[in-house]
Amino acid sequence: MCRQAFQILFVLGLAELAATTVLDFIWQLPPGRLHLFLDVSLGIVLAGPYLYCLISREARLRKSSEAAALRRGRMQSALCDLAALALRDSSLEDLLDMALERLLAGGWLQADAGGRVFMPDAGRCRLVLKAWRGRGPAPRLGLELDAEASGCGLAMKSGRVEFWTGEASAGAGGRAHYCVPIKAGAGCLGVIQLYAGSGYRRDELDLIFLEAAGSLVGVILAHRHAEVERLRLGAAIGQSSDAVVVTDTQGIVGYVNPAFTRIIGRGREEALGREMRSVNPCREDDGSVYDRIFSAVGGGEAWNGRFSGKRKDGSDLEAALTVLPVRDASGNIINYVFVLRDSTDEVNMEAQMRQAQKLEAVGLLAGGIAHDFNNVLTTIIGYNYFISDGLEAGSPLRAFSQEIRRSAEVAASLSRQILSISRKQAAQLRVMDINTVIMDTAKMFRRLLGENVKLAMDTHPALWPIKIDSGQLEQVILNLIINARDAMPKGGEITLETA
Repeated sequence: MCRQAFQILFVLGLAELAATTVLDFIWQLPPGRLHLFLDVSLGIVLAGPYLYCLISREARLRKSSEAAALRRGRMQSALCDLAALALRDSSLEDLLDMALERLLAGGWLQADAGGRVFMPDAGRCRLVLKAWRGRGPAPRLGLELDAEASGCGLAMKSGRVEFWTGEASAGAGGRAHYCVPIKAGAGCLGVIQLYAGSGYRRDELDLIFLEAAGSLVGVILAHRHAEVERLRLGAAIGQSSDAVVVTDTQGIVGYVNPAFTRIIGRGREEALGREMRSVNPCREDDGSVYDRIFSAVGGGEAWNGRFSGKRKDGSDLEAALTVLPVRDASGNIINYVFVLRDSTDEVNMEAQMRQAQKLEAVGLLAGGIAHDFNNVLTTIIGYNYFISDGLEAGSPLRAFSQEIRRSAEVAASLSRQILSISRKQAAQLRVMDINTVIMDTAKMFRRLLGENVKLAMDTHPALWPIKIDSGQLEQVILNLIINARDAMPKGGEITLETA
């Protein structure tokens, strides 16, 4: 402004000097009102053209500056609108369509401008149309282009904004168009193709704006992809049958999945903000496990092992536990992830399996003893027959011989029962009365039950006889009675009824 004022004053001074020279030395006009009027008029005539040119140029510069400022303002507004899309919860296609709308809203590519968005397929050999804006018939979404033989492919490969004129490329119809790569970090997620109206010429400011817009759209898409991945990961963790708990480095719970409530018995609100030790405490004899866990993961190592804890209702919990450290981009540990799988049933099954193996070993031993015992009984019964045959009819020893035979037969029956339980004897089917079988083995059942459990018998007096292996029936009843005894640790009564 000062320079312009100095130029105006300088020109006016030169014009006044020239006018004075003409009036005083050429025309030799004497001083007076006429001299003053002619001096001022001649100075204005001499300085007028230059002043007019100067003022006109300043007006044009001001108008150009205002137009450029308005254009930059529209571009900044478009960039702000693009940045706001990152907060929209919309699908990928809707986000791309809205991004095109924001880019074309300013009219900087002239009134009949349009655009398309292409994204690469899985093999990155083809570009697939994902969004479209502009006049004319709408193209089919999913339209494919060769990534190696198009301007869009070149822009995607080079990572720079490309400007094409005078040729048809990717449906631009020979119109001038920009191919803007959608960049996210060092990669390229796609290409925005913007074709201008007739008469448009390349502009460096447009190139700068489009480069910024492409990077911003890349940030939006990367954010959307990350959000989709986060939701997918959250859904997967939510559907997991294993309990997943995320804590900070102090062991304070920040996240639990639904399986945590099912396994531990505590609601989400009962766990958040509390220490992991109190949310899922160890058994009293294993209280140092959390010290070992935090020591391992605090040093950057994963921890795997068995965990014995307590549910909310106080019941025991056996679990397979994996604890992993979570690092940030700088490599610092910021969280711990606990993955807990309930293995209580598996532990119980292992205990039952070990018990079954012990019982099997006892059965094998009992079977071997029963075989040897049968051999002894065979000898006793055989020799007893020899003694009975050698005694006279009225001998008092005959009664003792018969008692020996009955006792040996009872012992043989017990031996058969042991062999049947140990499964060392083939089935022997016979027609018999169930009541007789049960009454014969009742003494053995009572010895198994102990003193605090009573056995009551309620047999039907007129049962139909059936064909059965008595040893197998005795084994079934024996299993039922043992299970009933184990279900009454404080004692009780077991009723065995036939009907």
